[in-house]
Amino acid sequence: PGFGVACNETHSVISVTLDVYKYTSNVLNFARATRNLDEVFRQNMRETSYIGWQYFGSKYGAMRTFPGLSESSPIDCRYRPWYVDGSTYPRYLLIMFDSSGSMYGFPIKLARIVAEKIIQSLSEHDFVNIIMYNDTNIDQPSTCFKGLVRATPEVKIRFIELIKGAQAYGPDHIEQTMKWAI
Repeated sequence: PGFGVACNETHSVISVTLDVYKYTSNVLNFARATRNLDEVFRQNMRETSYIGWQYFGSKYGAMRTFPGLSESSPIDCRYRPWYVDGSTYPRYLLIMFDSSGSMYGFPIKLARIVAEKIIQSLSEHDFVNIIMYNDTNIDQPSTCFKGLVRATPEVKIRFIELIKGAQAYGPDHIEQTMKWAI
């Protein structure tokens, strides 16, 4: 079907990242347990014209890919969106972002990075909102969103922009913020 790379359209390959060596017996069991998937993969390709690449991953990081690539970099399937979406429940997350004076300098930079990574890890199955607090404000900067909202790409971009713009000043009001959040 023209995959654009050298591949074997009759057999799959198993890729394993270097950090899963401690699961060697589990990876071997995965290989044995999934060896008959090639026929299923071939049948899927014959019966469904829009199916291209097919993947089957394990909780130990091993992944069977069809068609088999002659050269590929190992990918830990546990971090691929299709694996995460299929193996987790929706997350409900309220980010309480401290922008008080105690966060000035490196702490707020680190908090921004952590909050951004958390937001980027969310899928559209997840729900999120942000409360920012400092000396004078307990603010839900996304006032157009009431409660938790679906983590769509647009919402994630908006929240990341808000976090990047946070400035540290004044004392915090964590106790009031906790009451407000509840």
